Amino acid sequence: MTKTQEIVSTDRQDLTRWVSGIDLPDIEDSTEIQIDMAMRILEAATLEEALKPLETESGKTYVDKPFTLLDVSWRRSSIAGGKTQRYAIMHGVAAGGEKVTITSGAIQVMVGLLKIQNLEALPCRIVIRQADTPSASGGRANWIELDASPF
Repeated sequence: MTKTQEIVSTDRQDLTRWVSGIDLPDIEDSTEIQIDMAMRILEAATLEEALKPLETESGKTYVDKPFTLLDVSWRRSSIAGGKTQRYAIMHGVAAGGEKVTITSGAIQVMVGLLKIQNLEALPCRIVIRQADTPSASGGRANWIELDASPF
Protein backbone atom coordinates (compact mmCIF):
# COMPACT_ATOMS: atom_id res chain seq x y z
CA MET A 1 0.00 0.00 0.00
CA THR A 2 1.45 3.34 -0.99
CA LYS A 3 1.48 6.46 1.15
CA THR A 4 -1.12 7.92 -1.19
CA GLN A 5 -3.62 5.31 -0.06
CA GLU A 6 -3.12 5.89 3.64
CA ILE A 7 -5.09 8.20 5.83
CA VAL A 8 -3.41 8.54 9.17
CA SER A 9 -6.42 9.09 11.41
CA THR A 10 -10.04 10.03 11.60
CA ASP A 11 -8.97 13.57 12.45
CA ARG A 12 -10.93 16.15 10.40
CA GLN A 13 -7.75 18.03 9.50
CA ASP A 14 -6.07 14.85 8.21
CA LEU A 15 -9.12 14.05 6.09
CA THR A 16 -9.20 17.58 4.69
CA ARG A 17 -5.51 17.33 3.82
CA TRP A 18 -6.03 13.92 2.17
CA VAL A 19 -8.98 15.18 0.07
CA SER A 20 -6.83 18.12 -1.04
CA GLY A 21 -4.42 15.69 -2.69
CA ILE A 22 -1.32 17.49 -1.45
CA ASP A 23 0.48 14.16 -1.04
CA LEU A 24 0.02 13.35 -4.74
CA PRO A 25 2.60 14.25 -7.35
CA ASP A 26 1.72 16.77 -10.02
CA ILE A 27 0.60 14.86 -13.10
CA GLU A 28 2.95 16.83 -15.33
CA ASP A 29 5.94 15.83 -13.22
CA SER A 30 5.09 12.15 -12.93
CA THR A 31 5.39 9.14 -15.19
CA GLU A 32 2.93 7.20 -13.04
CA ILE A 33 0.11 7.51 -15.58
CA GLN A 34 2.33 6.26 -18.39
CA ILE A 35 3.42 3.32 -16.23
CA ASP A 36 -0.25 2.50 -15.49
CA MET A 37 -1.02 2.55 -19.21
CA ALA A 38 2.00 0.38 -20.00
CA MET A 39 0.96 -2.14 -17.33
CA ARG A 40 -2.55 -2.30 -18.80
CA ILE A 41 -1.07 -3.10 -22.21
CA LEU A 42 1.31 -5.73 -20.84
CA GLU A 43 -1.40 -7.41 -18.77
CA ALA A 44 -3.83 -7.64 -21.71
CA ALA A 45 -4.83 -11.14 -22.78
CA THR A 46 -5.35 -10.24 -26.46
CA LEU A 47 -3.88 -7.85 -28.97
CA GLU A 48 -7.25 -6.10 -29.32
CA GLU A 49 -7.41 -5.56 -25.57
CA ALA A 50 -3.80 -4.33 -25.47
CA LEU A 51 -4.26 -1.75 -28.21
CA LYS A 52 -7.74 -0.59 -27.25
CA PRO A 53 -7.73 3.00 -25.98
CA LEU A 54 -8.44 3.36 -22.29
CA GLU A 55 -12.01 4.50 -21.85
CA THR A 56 -13.16 5.87 -18.54
CA GLU A 57 -16.64 6.55 -17.28
CA SER A 58 -17.62 9.00 -14.61
CA GLY A 59 -18.94 7.62 -11.35
CA LYS A 60 -21.79 10.11 -11.78
CA THR A 61 -23.05 8.12 -14.77
CA TYR A 62 -22.06 4.64 -13.58
CA VAL A 63 -24.79 4.63 -10.94
CA ASP A 64 -26.68 1.48 -9.88
CA LYS A 65 -24.47 -0.76 -12.05
CA PRO A 66 -22.75 -3.40 -9.90
CA PHE A 67 -19.15 -4.31 -10.71
CA THR A 68 -16.22 -6.13 -9.20
CA LEU A 69 -13.64 -3.65 -7.98
CA LEU A 70 -10.15 -4.99 -8.65
CA ASP A 71 -7.94 -1.99 -7.91
CA VAL A 72 -7.99 1.73 -7.16
CA SER A 73 -5.44 4.35 -8.11
CA TRP A 74 -5.39 8.00 -7.12
CA ARG A 75 -4.68 11.15 -9.10
CA ARG A 76 -4.52 14.84 -8.39
CA SER A 77 -7.36 16.66 -10.09
CA SER A 78 -6.63 19.37 -12.63
CA ILE A 79 -10.16 20.79 -12.39
CA ALA A 80 -9.82 24.33 -11.09
CA GLY A 81 -12.17 25.23 -8.28
CA GLY A 82 -13.32 21.67 -7.65
CA LYS A 83 -14.45 20.58 -4.19
CA THR A 84 -11.62 18.06 -4.07
CA GLN A 85 -8.19 18.06 -5.63
CA ARG A 86 -7.98 14.26 -5.69
CA TYR A 87 -9.94 11.67 -7.57
CA ALA A 88 -10.10 7.90 -7.69
CA ILE A 89 -9.71 5.66 -10.70
CA MET A 90 -11.54 2.39 -10.13
CA HIS A 91 -10.47 -0.60 -12.19
CA GLY A 92 -13.02 -3.36 -12.33
CA VAL A 93 -15.09 -5.90 -14.21
CA ALA A 94 -18.75 -5.35 -15.06
CA ALA A 95 -21.48 -7.98 -14.97
CA GLY A 96 -20.90 -8.98 -18.60
CA GLY A 97 -17.19 -9.58 -18.01
CA GLU A 98 -16.00 -6.39 -19.69
CA LYS A 99 -13.30 -4.35 -17.98
CA VAL A 100 -14.43 -0.97 -16.68
CA THR A 101 -12.49 2.09 -15.59
CA ILE A 102 -14.55 4.51 -13.53
CA THR A 103 -13.46 7.85 -12.07
CA SER A 104 -14.89 9.64 -9.05
CA GLY A 105 -14.03 12.69 -7.02
CA ALA A 106 -16.99 12.28 -4.66
CA ILE A 107 -15.66 12.39 -1.11
CA GLN A 108 -17.94 9.60 0.18
CA VAL A 109 -16.95 7.36 -2.73
CA MET A 110 -13.24 8.08 -2.26
CA VAL A 111 -13.25 7.50 1.48
CA GLY A 112 -15.16 4.23 0.96
CA LEU A 113 -12.56 3.14 -1.60
CA LEU A 114 -9.76 4.11 0.74
CA LYS A 115 -11.32 2.01 3.50
CA ILE A 116 -11.59 -0.96 1.13
CA GLN A 117 -7.88 -0.59 0.32
CA ASN A 118 -6.87 -0.17 3.96
CA LEU A 119 -8.81 -3.32 4.89
CA GLU A 120 -7.15 -5.11 1.95
CA ALA A 121 -10.64 -6.16 0.83
CA LEU A 122 -9.95 -6.20 -2.92
CA PRO A 123 -11.43 -7.61 -5.02
CA CYS A 124 -14.97 -6.86 -3.91
CA ARG A 125 -18.32 -6.24 -5.55
CA ILE A 126 -19.61 -2.71 -5.19
CA VAL A 127 -22.19 -0.41 -6.68
CA ILE A 128 -22.15 3.39 -6.86
CA ARG A 129 -25.32 5.00 -5.53
CA GLN A 130 -26.60 8.53 -6.01
CA ALA A 131 -29.02 10.62 -3.93
CA ASP A 132 -32.45 11.06 -5.46
CA THR A 133 -32.58 14.76 -4.72
CA PRO A 134 -29.91 17.41 -5.24
CA SER A 135 -28.22 19.12 -2.33
CA ALA A 136 -28.50 22.85 -1.69
CA SER A 137 -25.51 23.37 -4.00
CA GLY A 138 -27.26 21.51 -6.82
CA GLY A 139 -25.15 18.35 -6.90
CA ARG A 140 -26.27 14.85 -6.00
CA ALA A 141 -24.28 12.95 -3.41
CA ASN A 142 -22.62 9.72 -4.54
CA TRP A 143 -21.44 6.86 -2.32
CA ILE A 144 -20.56 3.19 -2.69
CA GLU A 145 -22.19 0.11 -1.22
CA LEU A 146 -21.23 -3.54 -1.21
CA ASP A 147 -23.27 -5.42 -3.78
CA ALA A 148 -24.71 -8.86 -3.09
CA SER A 149 -26.95 -9.14 -6.14
CA PRO A 150 -26.24 -11.95 -8.60
CA PHE A 151 -24.52 -10.95 -11.82
